[in-house]
Amino acid sequence: MRWTSTQAQPKRAMIRSLNPIQSELDIICKFGRSFAEESNAGDFNDLAFLKTIHTILSTNTGKVFILEIDNHIAGMVGVNAYKNYYNNNLRVQEIFWWVDYQYRNTRDSIKLFNKVEEWAQEIGADEVMVSSTATMNVDKLEKFYTKKGFRKMDINYIRSLKDA
Repeated sequence: MRWTSTQAQPKRAMIRSLNPIQSELDIICKFGRSFAEESNAGDFNDLAFLKTIHTILSTNTGKVFILEIDNHIAGMVGVNAYKNYYNNNLRVQEIFWWVDYQYRNTRDSIKLFNKVEEWAQEIGADEVMVSSTATMNVDKLEKFYTKKGFRKMDINYIRSLKDA
């Protein structure tokens, strides 16, 4: 089928790595802040978040992958690789993962997820660890992760000591 001007133009999605010299700091903070707010992670500090991103990119221990759809940054995931302290396996762990609402549950958002696994395999990682927040649809995510071969590991709780 050929595309005509009366039809909606097909979306073009691509996944790319963030280059630390690119000037996309505002959008990086926007995604980080959105993730922190939705996950109930507490206070968000742009400078601290950017320092984390800079550290994982400059030390080559992590990656930030960007989902672009029609030249619009629609999502982003940040991951870090480290040696698991229980068994010394190389583990890639999600730091943050945000996809704008209108692009969630799409093939494009799954491409972003698959890129993390692809990179983990490229660096010789033994395992990939992802998390979900209490505000997410946990049943739906569990079904997705189980289908992809993940197993449930733990549940976390956090308490602020500022108010204690």
